[in-house]
Amino acid sequence: MSHRRRLALTTLALAFLLPALASAATPYRSPQQILDASAASDWRTPDPANLLYMDLPAGRVIIELAPQFAPRHVGNIQTFAHEHFWDGTSIYRSQDNFVVQFGDADADDAAKAKPFGSAQRKL
Repeated sequence: MSHRRRLALTTLALAFLLPALASAATPYRSPQQILDASAASDWRTPDPANLLYMDLPAGRVIIELAPQFAPRHVGNIQTFAHEHFWDGTSIYRSQDNFVVQFGDADADDAAKAKPFGSAQRKL
């Protein structure tokens, strides 16, 4: 077996093995377990200008935006929110401690998709 092939196979094996080892070393913790284990020094008061509120039947979700990392994207998200783009849309993917995705279910159909209003289509 050539050196390049052996290196490629080793790299591929590590790509599959390392995440498994990391997850075994760090067991899943629920959001409540994370909150229960936190100290007072872990908390801070967020800037109200960077908060979005999403009201759901189960309660209110507070989303903190990070303009220091992506100022143009945050501005665009704020435009969508102020223009009520997400009103009546759905959450279509949610994974604890990772991601929540929501949006227009008809976005792929130009005839049915909600208009972007004054938000930018691409950044």
